Amino acid sequence: MTAPPEAATLRIRGGLAGRIGRAPLAVSWAVVGLILVALAWPGAFTSLAPDAADPAVALAPPGGGHPLGTDELGRDILSRIVYGARPSLLIGVGSTLIALVIGAALGVAAATWGRRADTVIMRLADVLLAFPGLLLALLVIATLGPGSTNSVIALACATMPGFLRIARSQSLVVRRSDFVRAAVVLGRPPLSIQLRHVLPNALPPLLVFSMINIGSAIIAGTTLSFLGLGPRAPQAEWGSMLSTSRNYLAVAWAPAVFPGVAIALTVVALNIAGRDLQRRFERRESVPRA
Repeated sequence: MTAPPEAATLRIRGGLAGRIGRAPLAVSWAVVGLILVALAWPGAFTSLAPDAADPAVALAPPGGGHPLGTDELGRDILSRIVYGARPSLLIGVGSTLIALVIGAALGVAAATWGRRADTVIMRLADVLLAFPGLLLALLVIATLGPGSTNSVIALACATMPGFLRIARSQSLVVRRSDFVRAAVVLGRPPLSIQLRHVLPNALPPLLVFSMINIGSAIIAGTTLSFLGLGPRAPQAEWGSMLSTSRNYLAVAWAPAVFPGVAIALTVVALNIAGRDLQRRFERRESVPRA
């Protein structure tokens, strides 16, 4: 017995809608994969050095031997975008990893060390959250000085409270689980309970937040570089490329547009991939791991 035409049409439309809905997800993971390849093997995308200048072709439009054009010194824009991905992403990933480690440790400690420790740690988080993230990063850089390393430290300080709050809330939920109560009754050391039971069950939301936070940190890092507080010239970096290209917008659009497109694609891809990770974690078995 065949299905009614209406049912067949609905199945076709549903399958088409599902494929269309999965397309941005596939593109996002593909972009993330290309970024990883660019970090590990930039020569796969370009054979030109990022600092090789040729004044004879300065501000050349896209085409010929320069697919994305050249900047004011005749340097290849594609090469500078590919090689500039490393410092831009290292600032985002490095600051996120530091914030994740410190925030997770403090969050678990706040949830398990008692009321006094919880009060002290959360008041520290409230003080940091009282400042807008970028303003706090600027204050840290004003104290430590400009540079890539100090940008990582500054952004880690600005984003750490978010990780702390997530780790604390997840740890409080896990602490009420039967297997944690059983471990306490059996006399397991508090540190063992934290490392073996509490922290592993608090990690999934922290990993999702990390993926999304990397995108935000990349934007903040490129903003610092745009202001002259990040990596120093002549090192290729997306934010500094935007900063120098703004003086030539009237005569050449490529030096400003393509680094901006690279930033936007990277951040959007990381956000979509992070949401995908979140859905995958939510589909997993809801019972925490003992």
